[in-house]
Amino acid sequence: MLFVMILVLACFILTNCSYEDRKIDDSLSIEQVSKEYEAIYGFITVNDTLAYVVAYRDGDQLVHYVICDDKKVSEDYKFDTIWDTIHLAEINGKLVYTTKKDGKDLIVYDGEEIGRYDHIYTFIEINNKPLYKVNQGDKFFFVYDGNEIGNEYDDVEYPVEINGKLAYIARMDMGEFVIYENKKISETYDNIIGLSKINGKLAYTAERDGREFVYYDGEMITDEPGPITKIFEINNTLAYETKRSGKKLIIYGDKEVGQEYDSVSNSAEINDSLAFVATKNRTRFIVFKGNELGKEYDSVGYPIEISEKLAYSAEKDGNEFVVYDGKELGKEYGYDLVLGYELLNNKLLFIGKKNLFLSTKYYFVYDGKEISNGYESVDRYVEFNKGFAYSVKQNGKYFIVLVSPRE
Repeated sequence: MLFVMILVLACFILTNCSYEDRKIDDSLSIEQVSKEYEAIYGFITVNDTLAYVVAYRDGDQLVHYVICDDKKVSEDYKFDTIWDTIHLAEINGKLVYTTKKDGKDLIVYDGEEIGRYDHIYTFIEINNKPLYKVNQGDKFFFVYDGNEIGNEYDDVEYPVEINGKLAYIARMDMGEFVIYENKKISETYDNIIGLSKINGKLAYTAERDGREFVYYDGEMITDEPGPITKIFEINNTLAYETKRSGKKLIIYGDKEVGQEYDSVSNSAEINDSLAFVATKNRTRFIVFKGNELGKEYDSVGYPIEISEKLAYSAEKDGNEFVVYDGKELGKEYGYDLVLGYELLNNKLLFIGKKNLFLSTKYYFVYDGKEISNGYESVDRYVEFNKGFAYSVKQNGKYFIVLVSPRE
């Protein structure tokens, strides 16, 4: 029993001391830049300032309000369930958010309420103004610059801006079609799976009678039906993931990529070149510029680009670390998961997660070295003030820390 008590005490000391106890890179600072709250969420930047939602419990109700630039910028909104929240975004350098009040959803833009409906859904920016989808009674439509758009249809979805103009999918009488500049520009299909902007032109997948085809700039470009799992852009050229003869492939321009592998997935553009995850003989690895990378690991994550170089997570013997520009970073610390890697002062910064005795801790890792002791959670990060700001939890309280270069 004494041994167990000593072990528990040792683990508590090792995992709960403050980050000042850990030597950090002399070129960095880690600074708490907000007060401590019961909860923080919806963390974004607005016109070079931090904005987020603070929540606390008042009896049986949850009270939420918005902070921007260290100032409270909204009234208190009281909710009965954890599912009611405030959603933040930046449009044209101004804060916009949606929330619920008196049984209705409302939207506030630059401090002014601009709409109140039964429900308000996802909003985007079109020509520096907010466009948002709403439900009023039995109607679904968009609201843009005070005007209702698409209320003649049964439903509307997937708004996207193409050359400063709105495109979206409309549904009517169990069929779907594309609207652009308030005109129907496609045939009617059983289903249209999203809209994408590729090199300034509209791309989408359309399904009819169980067969899927890719359309780009108004023309069908698939020579045989899908299924289509992803449409994306590589060096201004449309590419998509599909399956042919039972095998997953990538169609990139006029080329079929991945025939030699059992399957391919998680395609991405890295420095104008195609990168993807391939599987062959139960081995998962990265393919980039014709090179097979990471086959020495038990598994690899999906590829991303950081400062025009390839980065991905890898797992070996139950531990995760980051491979960046061919170098293994953080391997010696034995992380169960790595998250959110970005470049700071030309060195990689990421979060390492460890499942410890009686707790889980998250650490800042910079240039492959731990620069903080463990937090109870790291929920979100944004680029801010030449560094990265993180929403973290410690000792049951949430606050924001900034990891940035020293002046």
